[in-house]
Amino acid sequence: MERTDVKQRIVWIDWAKSICIFLMVVGHWSSNDNVLLFIYSFHMPALFIISGILYKPRPWHKSMLSFAVPVAFFSIINIVFLLLTGSICIENLFSKDVFFRLFHYRYGLGEGFYCGDWFLWALLGLRLFYGDISYLSSLRKYYIPIVVSVIVYMSLESHFLTIDTIFRGAYVGRLVPAMPFFCLGFFLNLKSASNLNGNLNCSKELEHYAS
Repeated sequence: MERTDVKQRIVWIDWAKSICIFLMVVGHWSSNDNVLLFIYSFHMPALFIISGILYKPRPWHKSMLSFAVPVAFFSIINIVFLLLTGSICIENLFSKDVFFRLFHYRYGLGEGFYCGDWFLWALLGLRLFYGDISYLSSLRKYYIPIVVSVIVYMSLESHFLTIDTIFRGAYVGRLVPAMPFFCLGFFLNLKSASNLNGNLNCSKELEHYAS
């Protein structure tokens, strides 16, 4: 019987994602300043670190599609809900800004049909930058100085042009403050893979000498 490889779950990552998502819900619901300060001090950076750990390059068009399809799907579900509850009317779906609300890619477009849009756009931008666009993979040797530059810029942002000004309000600009955290996860992933390969090589050598 032919054996098939089953994709194994990484338990601690599953738990970390679950906790961060739960805290995100609490953060959007709570009005307690201390609770918000605690949650927002780490939960989104943690999600970007996890995203970096789990990152595997793939063709850019597949990444674009993998983001666009869920966004459109859940937006449609939300639109149906809004129609049923009377929050919007059918005429709203034929307005000129419906596309911008569906793919809510920057500030100033009104309320989107789904939540968390800035995170998705930032994550997509990071994926494209870190290797989904193949010719950008040559920048990997410069990731550390790029990240250091980003940290310095974010520390002094108030003295320069803001991210929203540079990117004209596009949510993909959120990849800039997210980059150090994604990069940390990315290098943790590389380190883990390197250690795993090293252990496998050692095991093969031991088996060779034992035989």
